[in-house]
Parts: sequence; C-alpha cells; structure tokens
Amino acid sequence: MKKSKRNRNWPRLLVGLTGGMGAGKSTVVALLKKRGIPVVDADQIVHRLLRPEGEGFSPALALMGPSVLGPDGRLDRARVADRIFRKKALKKKWEGLLHPLVERELKRRIAAHDRGLLVLDVPLLFETGMDRLVDRTVLVWAPKKISLARIMARGRFTRAQALQRMAAQMSLKDKRRRADFLLDNRGTRADLVQGLTRLFGPRRRAETLPDVYNNVTIS
Repeated sequence: MKKSKRNRNWPRLLVGLTGGMGAGKSTVVALLKKRGIPVVDADQIVHRLLRPEGEGFSPALALMGPSVLGPDGRLDRARVADRIFRKKALKKKWEGLLHPLVERELKRRIAAHDRGLLVLDVPLLFETGMDRLVDRTVLVWAPKKISLARIMARGRFTRAQALQRMAAQMSLKDKRRRADFLLDNRGTRADLVQGLTRLFGPRRRAETLPDVYNNVTIS
C-alpha cells in the first residue's frame, strides 16, 4: 500500500505498536492501512522466515525436530506453538533463533523509510526489547476479561490454552507503564476509531501533527 500524501509530508517517525492477545491490534492495523500509513508486520516476517525457502526454516526444523512438519513439508505452526508453550527452555531457544532475524529485517525496513509515519507491528515489542528501535510506542489495550472473551469467540483455543498464551506475555500492567500512548479498545468500534484518529490523525490532511508526534524533536 502506498503512503498517503499527508503521511509522506510529515516528518519521519517510527511507532511501535503492540497489544495483548484479544486486545484488537489487528483491527487497528487494518484501520491504519486504510489511512495510508505503512505498517511492517513482525508476524508476517516470521511466516516468511519459516517457509521451506526461508532463512529460519532449516534451523527451526533442527531445533524442533521432524514431528512438527505437516504433510506439505511445511512447519505446522499449531504443533510448534503447542511444544514451545509446554516447554519454557524450548520456547527460549525458539525466540533466540527467530528474534534476531526479525530484528534484522525490521532494521532494514526502517533504514529504507525516510519520511512520515512508519508503524512496526510487533506483538512482543517490550518483551524482546525492540521498543528501542522506535521513537514512540502505542499499546492497544483491553481488560483481560474482554480480551479472553474475544479469543474464545474465535474458537481457535481452549480457555486453558488462551490463558497459557496470555500469561506468557508481559503483564498488561507493565505494558501500560512502558507504553507512551494507550489506545483503549474496550468499547465500540466507533470509540476505537476516535482514539486512533487522535493518535494518528484524520483521514484528510491535518494542519497540525497528530498526537504521536507530541514532544518529539523534529530535525
């Protein structure tokens, strides 16, 4: 997606976007893209790395073993997730393998960006320390009860699995403390759009920079 003319005319600013499971980060990303704001998706980078032709495939297979391969010869992400969430030591090794590769690609994308906003969508932004790559951080937030209900409504995980994955992430309290901006998503979609507009600007070109630029020294 091409940048909007409005965003292209703004000064360069790197924004790290994160959020707990079920908070609604994917919805926020879709809304940002509609506004012409470029988003780099860390999960998509991981997917490419783990394709059979990807840089991470062979070392990932060596770490996890052939039992995680599906009939098509690709890594079965559900099997991988099941294993790493049951074994903390294995999860640490998995992250040690992938996170440096993801960070290298993020740095490449950052180096190629010269004007306007660039949003890095990184689920484990604070956990990995990748918040050091950006100028501002935004947390998409919803209370645990609401987030859990949203996860369960998707039907992909049992309640125990959902709670296990939520517990593996940094606590919402700590994320709120570290984030520069909070995008509250416990209400309606209209409420979310209003908050997003305040942070990232309206659809049309604004005379003033949006809130994510607040207190940023523009050279």
